[in-house]
Amino acid sequence: MCSLPRTFSLEGSTTCTEGTCPAGQELSSPTECSLCQLNTFSNSFTGELCSPCPTGKFSGYGAVECLLDKPPSIIVSGMCSTQSASDSFYQAK
Repeated sequence: MCSLPRTFSLEGSTTCTEGTCPAGQELSSPTECSLCQLNTFSNSFTGELCSPCPTGKFSGYGAVECLLDKPPSIIVSGMCSTQSASDSFYQAK
């Protein structure tokens, strides 16, 4: 929707904002914000990119601070349960 570089619209909004993403997000393309990745954070409305967590601290997606003392567990179990659900789906046929 926003066509100028470094402008984007927040989800559900019709107005374009110039060059800043909300805390916990980064500018992922010239017109789009996305959540900070694991173990990165953004606590301002000015950053284009999320910053890495300090050594020994970790965070989940969309973090504004690195508050975890160990890495968040990746949801591999969710993938496994999805896989087993599809296996049982095929067995039911």
